[in-house]
Amino acid sequence: MATLYIGSDPWAGNLHRHLAGCCRTWGHEVSEVNVPGGERIPYYEIARRVAVGVAAHPGSRGLVLCGTGMGVSMVANRFPGISCALCENVFAAEKSRILNNANVLAMGEFMTTAFVAEQVAKVFLTTEFLQGIEPALAAEIRGWHQAVRQLESRIAAPDWLAASTPT
Repeated sequence: MATLYIGSDPWAGNLHRHLAGCCRTWGHEVSEVNVPGGERIPYYEIARRVAVGVAAHPGSRGLVLCGTGMGVSMVANRFPGISCALCENVFAAEKSRILNNANVLAMGEFMTTAFVAEQVAKVFLTTEFLQGIEPALAAEIRGWHQAVRQLESRIAAPDWLAASTPT
């Protein structure tokens, strides 16, 4: 089983401890990028650490946690190769994997209960990209993902904004 990178800012330490324990119980190799209750590390640094771990190890997944989940998701999504989904329910987690191939899950301790977060994480970690999708639609979705990768490479170019501005 691939490594699961998990990290939280000071606002989500309880959820971090709970989910790290659950993930280990489910058989995942868990790499914690910080220790809840230890050094106070800001949300953007937690998101960076998880994103770098996931990007460096294809097939791995990440779990980023903060008060709302918004800050860590925004930062994580700035890293190449990262598709971070902010999910507050099981349906969103399932669709983020099936349709979007998300590799990082963001959640907020202020926004959910430990029970719901556990269910969301479990679905995120056990659902595969294009799971249950008919072949014709799966081919179309793969094409969308290819188009997004091309867009990402254009955005990475130094003059992307000038080249993208309508005249």
